Amino acid sequence: MATAFADTNRNATAAHPPAADAPLTGTGGNDRLVQDGGPASPGQPSALAIKAKAIGEGLLWPVIGILAFLGAWAALAPQVDTSLGSLPGPVEVAAA
Repeated sequence: MATAFADTNRNATAAHPPAADAPLTGTGGNDRLVQDGGPASPGQPSALAIKAKAIGEGLLWPVIGILAFLGAWAALAPQVDTSLGSLPGPVEVAAA
């Protein structure tokens, strides 16, 4: 029984499957992924370069945030005096 929410892209894929050497374009559901990580065509980065770039972009802001926190802690810790002494900085905590 057909429904009103039929996936037209799936029907198009079944009627017209992509060619075996179709390039990865990133524009729809009919794309083929390069599985072997082989050389890309001229002007296009390899699959490994794309993955490395995605990982680097995903880690950039968390690393910046951690470094900013450690810098603020190191700069502000000596200014905080408690009844037990000054607050230890990250270097003192790591050494202990």
